[in-house]
This record gives sequence, structure tokens and C-alpha cells, in this order.
Amino acid sequence: MVVTGFSEGGGLFDITPVENIFIAEYMGRAPGDYVKVYLMGLKLCYYPQQDYDTAMMARDLDMEEDTVKDAFVYWAQCGLLRILSRRPFNVTYNNIKHTLQMTEVTKGHQYAHQDLVLQLQRQFGGRRLLGPADVSRVMEWVDDLKLPPEVISLVTAWCVQIKDRRVPFKYIDATMRSMVDQGITTYEGAERYIKRYNIRHSDARMILERWNVNRAVTDDELELYDKWTHEFGFSSEVISQALKEMTGITRPNFKYLDKILTNWYQQGLRSDQEVSEHNESSTKSREDLKKVLGALGAPSAITPEIMSMFESWVADGFSCQAIEQAASALSSEGHTKVADLNALLNRWRREGIVDDEAVTKHIKLSRKANKAVGDLLAIWGEQRAASGDERRSYIRWVGKGYSHDLIKAAAEAATHAQSRLPYMEKILAAWQAEGITDPNNVPVRNPRKQKKKAPGENIIEHQYNEADYAGMYDSLEEA
Repeated sequence: MVVTGFSEGGGLFDITPVENIFIAEYMGRAPGDYVKVYLMGLKLCYYPQQDYDTAMMARDLDMEEDTVKDAFVYWAQCGLLRILSRRPFNVTYNNIKHTLQMTEVTKGHQYAHQDLVLQLQRQFGGRRLLGPADVSRVMEWVDDLKLPPEVISLVTAWCVQIKDRRVPFKYIDATMRSMVDQGITTYEGAERYIKRYNIRHSDARMILERWNVNRAVTDDELELYDKWTHEFGFSSEVISQALKEMTGITRPNFKYLDKILTNWYQQGLRSDQEVSEHNESSTKSREDLKKVLGALGAPSAITPEIMSMFESWVADGFSCQAIEQAASALSSEGHTKVADLNALLNRWRREGIVDDEAVTKHIKLSRKANKAVGDLLAIWGEQRAASGDERRSYIRWVGKGYSHDLIKAAAEAATHAQSRLPYMEKILAAWQAEGITDPNNVPVRNPRKQKKKAPGENIIEHQYNEADYAGMYDSLEEA
């Protein structure tokens, strides 16, 4: 076999053929450094040099190695060469005339927008090769969405800026379609949209910075910020005041901030002045609520929900003193949940126990009833705290004029009853109907307590049982 080749260094005095179509169709639109790389690579096709790499080419062309690699990616996107590998960097050049013949069929579609595709390629710094699926999306933006090339270029560059060069093409596509859905199809409209977005993104980013959080704003957080500024109409000053409300929160976040702003919106607050006036009054409310939670013994932090409860109690007519008294009463019984306090105050409101005098009187009566019910529990042989139903029943009986001793007598009679409180209710009502107010005059309840007969005395006594008392009560109701 005959082996032929140029002598070493002979290529320096020879020529490298460059097709005129390259000069006419490609060279004018390409960056100057990229043209240098193409020509140097073309020369190496004719005069190969062993172990020649991109670093050596960068040195020979007096440019950065990354620029050399970017240039090869650019020409690959143009279809003039193929990148076989990146480590090591290895390319093969295509014949330009053959390339154009192969793309003649699609020239009216893909090749018609080749300038735009190459421009987008540069948006990614020339390091990322757009695939067929990416190019198809670009065609859809032009042909289906009717977006001008300058808008596509602007929006793509912006997406790369906020998401970096690895931004998925799906994200860019979703952004394009969202803007079209909003009627944004012109360059000026896209500029305004991007400017508004950047302002919102910057403001939302400042919130994270105030919390010493060093990361990008998520789409969900930006959506919340849009709700506050667009739907609620809050200014950045109002949002700043809401941030002050979060002082002391261990892990501040957008979700918690949203609760504060939503609460203000629901209360009809809109302007910075309205929020300021509200905050001045709520500062005292927070101090009052701290006292209440302290009296309750609740470890809960002051959340917007708890503050809303407190404000509703005040709106119902309860003073801070009355609420604090209720909290102390609950705490003494071992109840330390804010929900328990809310249930108690709601019940008092329904019963008309709202003003300070009524609350103080009710609490005193409840404490007295608690001690008195203890006597009843002792009769039943039970060692436990009085229940709420037992205290309320006792208070009701006292309100009807029953003496403590008479109630104790009823408790003795109800010792073996299945439902003691309803049974006592029937007994007391029956005794009241008979005019019995002295426990010594109540009917004999069992043989062991029968009155001894005097000599020659014949006393007829009736032994009342549970059914008898129930019948008395039923008869009373019928009457």
C-alpha cells in the first residue's frame, strides 16, 4: 500500500478551501471568534495534527478554551459539524452543500427560522445545543402563538437569567403561553410584564433576606406575593408591617405571613394607615392576651387564630379581666387549652354571663358548687373532681330555692339510681310540689331509717322507691 501525505510543516504553505456558501450564508451572522474557530478546525480537517486539542487551539487563536467549545456548539447548531464527544472534545465537519441538500425539504419550516434558533442558542451562552424538540417549540411560538422573534428572544433571555442556563425548555414554553393568554404579544408588552415580574420577584426576595434566608423565591411564594399585591391590593409598606408582626417567630415563612395578611384583609384593612391604627390597638390586645394565656397556663404562641378568638371574645362584651378570670378558673381544674376557654366563653355568652359582675358572681358560685358537689360525691363514695354537669345542676337547684341539706338528702336517695342527676331532679321537684323544704320531713327512704314507734303507737309509713319518685315527677309535669 502506498502511504502519502504532506511533509511536516508543509501545510503552512498550502491552502485550505473554504466554500463560498459559508462566506455568504454563515460567516456574516456569526461572532468573529466563532469564525476563527471554524476556519482553524477546517484547516485541521485537511492537515491533522496528532494530540491537538481545544486548549492548544485556544492558545493558537489567543482566546479562552470555553470560547472554542462554545463556537463548536454554535456551528453544530448550524448543522455544519457534529460533536462526537466532549471529553475529549471531538468533532467532524459536514459538507455544507450536502447539508443544505438534506435540509431542502424542511427549508421553508425549520431553516426559515434558523436565525432565531441561532440567536436563542446564543442566549444559552453557546454551551447548550438545542435539540429537535426544542426547535419544534420555537416553531410553535412563531407559527401558532404568532409571537415576533424579538419577543421570543427577549423572553428566552429573561428565563435564562432567572433560572440559569439549565432552565428547562418546558418552563420557557409555559412562560410564553402564559403571556399570550394574558394578551401579551408585543415587545413593549413583554418588557412591561418582565419589569413587573422582576419588581415582584425582587420584593419577595427581600422578604427572604430579612429572615436571613439565602435562596431563590419559589413559584408558590411568588404566587402568594401576587395574591397580597394584586388580589388584596396591599402595598409593600403594609407587607413590611406584617413582617414586624412576625418578630420572635422561630421559623418565619410565607405561609405564616399569608395568615396575617389574610386576616387583615378579612377585617377590611387596606391602606398603610388603616393597618397602623389597627396595630396600635392590637398592641394592647396582644399584651392583654399574654395575660390571659399566662392565667390559662397555655404554652401556645400568639397566632393569628388565637388573636382572632380573643378579638371575638372582646366583641361579645367580655372584658380582659373577665376573660382572665375564666382562664384562671379553667386552669385550676386542669384545663389549659385555648379551645376549652373558647368553649366556656361561648357557653357563658349564650347564658348571658358576660359583664364583669355576672362573671365574678358565676365563678364564685361555681367554686362554691364545686365544694358542695364534693359533699354529694362523698355520699356516693366517689373521690374525684366535680364534673361540669354536676356543678351546673347544683347551681340550678340552688337557684330554685333548694337548700344544701335538701340537695344532700336527694343525693342519698339517688345513691343507687342509674342516672343520678336526672333522678335527683325528679326527687327535688316532687318534694317541692309537696311543700317539703326540711330534709327531716322527707319520706323515709329505707327501712333502716324508719322512725321507731312509741309503745301502743301505730304509724303507717310508705317506703318510696325510685319508681315512686319518678311517678311523682311525671304527675307534677302532667299537672
